[in-house]
Amino acid sequence: APVAAVAPSAEPTPEPVAVAPPTPKPEPEPEPEPVAAPVAAATPPPAPKPAEAPKPEEPPKPISGHGRWSGQQVFARGCTRCHAGIAAPRLRPADYSVRQWKRIFRKSSRHDRFARLARFFSPRELAAARGYVLGQLEAKAESRRSKGNVAGVQ
Repeated sequence: APVAAVAPSAEPTPEPVAVAPPTPKPEPEPEPEPVAAPVAAATPPPAPKPAEAPKPEEPPKPISGHGRWSGQQVFARGCTRCHAGIAAPRLRPADYSVRQWKRIFRKSSRHDRFARLARFFSPRELAAARGYVLGQLEAKAESRRSKGNVAGVQ
């Protein structure tokens, strides 16, 4: 049987395109093996920070009359700055006994643990305030005594 010849086509045949072989996926890297902690520390701990130098005391706040206030003024204007019921309890002369007031006005008293009175008032003002407070207590005691005597006489 005769083989028929194929006529060449007018269209050119495309050239074969080279296809790259698929790239293989990279294999995951193995995880590093854990390293055992050394028994002794290789580096010493950091040195402690040096302590800060104490700060100097602040200068007294200007609440006094610079040595010119009377005892009543020191008590009314100075003491009540703190003792108005906010920073410290409200304060009246009758709140404490004569003995307690004397202790409050003594140097290195219990009050000085909170605020040094000598930083805020002159020695003259502190003496005047002490005299005012003790005078108020004495006047109140005298008033009670005189009322008692008047009430007893009929």
